[in-house]
Amino acid sequence: ALPHLIFMREKLPDPVSPKFLQYFLTAFTNNKSLYSAVHEAQKNLHDDWEKDYPCASWLPVVCPNPTEEPPTWHSFSNSPKKQQNWRRFALTFGLGLAVTMTGLAIRETGILEPLELNIYDRLMQLKPKDKPDDRLLIITIDRQDWEYQDRMGMKRPTIPGSDRKRSLAGEALSQLLNKLLPYEPQIIALDILRPIAASQDYPPLAKQLQNTPNFISICKFNNYPQPDGFPPPPELPKNQSGFSNIVPDETIAGVPRIRRFLYQAKLDRTSPCLPPDSLATVDSISCNFKDYAPSFSLLIAKRYLESQNQDFDCNKLQRGILEINIGDTHLGDWLQSNRGPYRTSQSDTRSGRQVMLAYRRIADNGSDAITKIAPKKSLQQVLDPRFNPESVRGKIVLIGVTEPGIDDFLTPFSRNPSEAIPGVYLHAHAVSQILDTMTGKRTSIAFWNPLQEAFWVLGWSLVGGLLTWRFLRVKTVLLTVAIAVISLTGIGWLLFSYFGLWVPIIPPAIALLTTSGIFFFLRSYYLK
Repeated sequence: ALPHLIFMREKLPDPVSPKFLQYFLTAFTNNKSLYSAVHEAQKNLHDDWEKDYPCASWLPVVCPNPTEEPPTWHSFSNSPKKQQNWRRFALTFGLGLAVTMTGLAIRETGILEPLELNIYDRLMQLKPKDKPDDRLLIITIDRQDWEYQDRMGMKRPTIPGSDRKRSLAGEALSQLLNKLLPYEPQIIALDILRPIAASQDYPPLAKQLQNTPNFISICKFNNYPQPDGFPPPPELPKNQSGFSNIVPDETIAGVPRIRRFLYQAKLDRTSPCLPPDSLATVDSISCNFKDYAPSFSLLIAKRYLESQNQDFDCNKLQRGILEINIGDTHLGDWLQSNRGPYRTSQSDTRSGRQVMLAYRRIADNGSDAITKIAPKKSLQQVLDPRFNPESVRGKIVLIGVTEPGIDDFLTPFSRNPSEAIPGVYLHAHAVSQILDTMTGKRTSIAFWNPLQEAFWVLGWSLVGGLLTWRFLRVKTVLLTVAIAVISLTGIGWLLFSYFGLWVPIIPPAIALLTTSGIFFFLRSYYLK
């Protein structure tokens, strides 16, 4: 007697019989019981063929022998079930590893960098909204403020080699200091280059700058067309200035996009931005390194914390170190070229330490997301007799030009050049980030090392293979793979938004889809 028999109650149409056999063998060879395999084949017939051939799913019938145990596919095999599973896992792991290694090798060429940076921008845009930073106040200077200075007879010097005038007259700066200082702002920071002596502009300003220890200005190193850079105001002690050089990524219509900032740079000893007290100082805790100069933002944050009697631990910034190579030159002491989304992007040619700029997202995407970080007042409003200077007490007052086309930068929130923002807001976000990092409110954006990223990509590659082996129908495979990709994206957003950890999304997604596709092809070929 036959152990078990599958027969048809009626003659089946020719297109249906092969499909029933395919559905049955697909389920049966995946070690489902005879009855389960027949039931699944009947269900697939019902879903796919019932409209064209009514009642086709009711024709297959199992005729069992009660004295025999229902067989499974492995009961016909010479290999034990565990050995079959081990071979399947070995094949899954081997192909997943091969796909991972190939994908990572392609990633190292930089082909995926634009996509990964685009994903980084999208994650930044989807962060939960933050509140404005009440430690800051921004004084803006635009075309109306230029006209105001001219009307009031304040002489704005002409920039050498051009017919343009400087944005801020010495007399206007002097009036600002006279109005703000009695109300005890913690820091007054000028984000405007002023390499001219006050004696050439407004002589009373010279003594004010010499006697204002909480005033900080900017300088620039190796800035074209000035190969030696731009010094700070000559009357200002060098330890009251920081460089304002920006580290750009790609440039769109001549406007650079900023995702990171350089907070220290190793400069030549003749640089106008190198404070004399840094020439022989080595103190890793306070960020004082020999021949290293602080950025404008770092100096502001340090001075503010000192005024609040709070500790400043430079090592806290190292969690988010971005590691970039420029030719044979390393940027910094701990730096490599393969961290985060970067693989080929160029940076400033000076050695230095930099972190990703963890922007506060104050509003929806666009310039408002950046510019609403702090209250703003124009120069004309502050110099107006009706202005209440009490609003500056205890604040970090940043002064910068906001006229479009003068000092414009794109951010991860900028969809086009029209949403560029002035540089003073970049410094505001950098200061806010450093203060939050030092006080434990936020951490710098961190990246995994290459080995951790490799295991991350491998894990998702194996997920793609295992899902394809587990599920049989094409629709089910596509659905589960889509859910896996959505889950990958969601995990990436969660880690970035709430833990400050950026993990790759594009490489593991490609690995998952590639492995799933290869396994689906192999499974289909194997069953033929």
